[in-house]
Amino acid sequence: MKKNNRILFQGDSITDMRRSRGDNISHNLGHGYVYIIASYLSLNYHFKNYSFINRGVAQDKIEDISKRWHKDTLSLKPDTLSILAGINNIGAIVNDNGTTDLIKFRDIYIELLNDFKKEMSGSSIIICEPFSLPVDKRMKNWTKRKQVLNETHDILKEMSSDLDIQYIELQSVFEEASKLKPYEYWLYDGVHPSPAGHALIAKTWIKEVLNIEL
Repeated sequence: MKKNNRILFQGDSITDMRRSRGDNISHNLGHGYVYIIASYLSLNYHFKNYSFINRGVAQDKIEDISKRWHKDTLSLKPDTLSILAGINNIGAIVNDNGTTDLIKFRDIYIELLNDFKKEMSGSSIIICEPFSLPVDKRMKNWTKRKQVLNETHDILKEMSSDLDIQYIELQSVFEEASKLKPYEYWLYDGVHPSPAGHALIAKTWIKEVLNIEL
């Protein structure tokens, strides 16, 4: 990434992580993977003067992100947009209480990305893959959940390829890590990461984006 890169993280509760809405840099990045990434880059690449913004909002689905896209994304004029979204849409579909099916999810997501590419010419986009593991209530209907998860991944991979956007796989990363420790060690309820889970996301993001080994 170039010097003075303004990096915006967008998403739901996994990104939000109880971030403050003020200016305190110790709190406004939240206390999850965003904070870990910012800490690592600020320490090891201090000479590049990166800056970081977190605009994740807990419980958001893609249609909620769409409603605040201009205020929380376009108006901030980031050089790099990293977005991790979709798990709340997946949950709503699995539980049959959602208003958005995967076709609408795809259409809204593509519209947002095209808007960004049009408005932020020269800026880069990173799509992070939503993930889940069979823990707690997510064990119920796991077969259906995994099917919807896989279909969502296929949509996001195709979208990334068509729009020439970097795609970071995370489901396989968590599944591989689960050979070392139980599912709940990484995602304590099957969706939300533990401290180790957030560190795993951050490590994967840094490796993929900076193309380095950690």
